[in-house]
Amino acid sequence: MVNFSSPLCYYRRAEGNTKNPQKHIGKILTVEINNFDGEVIHTHKGDNLSGANLSRAILWKANLPGANLSRAILWKANFGYADLTGAILWNANLENVNFGCADLKDANLRDANLRDANLESANLTGANLGSANLRGANLWGAGLRDANLENANLENANLENANLRYANLSGADLQGTGLTKEALKERGAIFNDKTVFSDDATTSETCPQCGQDMPDSEALRASAASKLTPAERAVLGL
Repeated sequence: MVNFSSPLCYYRRAEGNTKNPQKHIGKILTVEINNFDGEVIHTHKGDNLSGANLSRAILWKANLPGANLSRAILWKANFGYADLTGAILWNANLENVNFGCADLKDANLRDANLRDANLESANLTGANLGSANLRGANLWGAGLRDANLENANLENANLENANLRYANLSGADLQGTGLTKEALKERGAIFNDKTVFSDDATTSETCPQCGQDMPDSEALRASAASKLTPAERAVLGL
């Protein structure tokens, strides 16, 4: 649960003022984050958590249903076993965050950066992960039923034992996950012709000088051969 505490008033003594020895110079609202037992586990200065910097914060078992953490910086924060049902994490930086066993049902994670995040056994039922960056994320055993993963980057993510029934993976990048069209069909996921699978990727060599991908040599030969006349092909034995 998020509590907004009473304004914390700061004062300073006003010289020469004997009737009013204190002068009010401002107030700061704080947001208190509680755990399931009602204990305050983190205090943030400000009137909300949108755009807040909570990097490396220990928010184990935090009680944050419906919390607005849009655009928040939560790099390496620990949300293990936290309740984030219906939370707004749109466009948040969640790189390397621990969401192990967290409840993110119906949460909005659209456009969020979840690169290398730990979502093992997390509940993401009905969550919106559209266009999210989940590259290298650990989703082992995660519940993704009815989740929206349209156009999400799941390259090298671990989706072993994840529940993908009715999950929308249209346009998602699944390179390095080991998932095939047949596997997604068996697991009841939704995908389309824009979904990229591991076996769809073409291998190419990299230029040692510029680092750019070099065209496939077989493809170049085939392209060149297609431009030859029948007589030229016969001379070359093609």
